[in-house]
Amino acid sequence: MSHDALWLNHVAQRFGMEAANELNRRVCRAIGRVDAQRLAKALGVVRIEPMGDYLSFFQAGFALYAPSAIAVNMEVEGNIQRFHVSRCFAYEGIVKAGMAQVYECGIFERILGWLDALGLRYTHDPPHWPVPHGSGPGVPPDDKA
Repeated sequence: MSHDALWLNHVAQRFGMEAANELNRRVCRAIGRVDAQRLAKALGVVRIEPMGDYLSFFQAGFALYAPSAIAVNMEVEGNIQRFHVSRCFAYEGIVKAGMAQVYECGIFERILGWLDALGLRYTHDPPHWPVPHGSGPGVPPDDKA
């Protein structure tokens, strides 16, 4: 994870934070596609149909790829999946670096990469990425992180 932080910081210094955020989102989406393809192959998944298949796949992927330094509760209602992040190592690092107001989290792009690789149709809310970290529901205000 140190690589991610150093990479983002160097790109921001050289090209500006807007470019760093955009490139981070692109890379996160691409990594998500690779994650899902590799996991699907390892699990022998050819096609995901009902939400239950997706949730099983998602839980396996989360267990494999998510670091222990992140605490997320997932809520599912029908075919709607919501995430409530109560602790995130990346956010804590961004706050320490004084970048919380300009950093745009890439984790949801990574999840969208999973969905893309699986060929699943989806919509997401908010409808336009990115949402700067620290501004959404369930994310602690900067002064409490």
